[in-house]
Amino acid sequence: MNSLWLLGFSASAIGMLSGGVIAWLFKGWQKGTPTIFSVCSGMIFGLVTMEILPESIEIGGWFIAIVGLIFGYFIYKHLEKVSHHVIIITNDAKKDLFVHSGLFLTFT
Repeated sequence: MNSLWLLGFSASAIGMLSGGVIAWLFKGWQKGTPTIFSVCSGMIFGLVTMEILPESIEIGGWFIAIVGLIFGYFIYKHLEKVSHHVIIITNDAKKDLFVHSGLFLTFT
């Protein structure tokens, strides 16, 4: 039971890494990148709704699961707001956006 979190963390990390590798391989195809991001986001959303949420309801009950979802939402909104105060100095607005997105993903 103690190593279960490590297994879940590893599976999530491998999934996100493989999505990033796929996005990197297709980086020249600007039209395909949003599609790849959408697929990766859908996979992560599926993991949360099909695996993590039912287990949290089973372990802590409905009240704790809902409180956790609400708390996570407010943390997400706060991090999103704070990320706009980070100043990135590059010559390209696209690079700034990528750095902001990477920073945001680091904290979520």
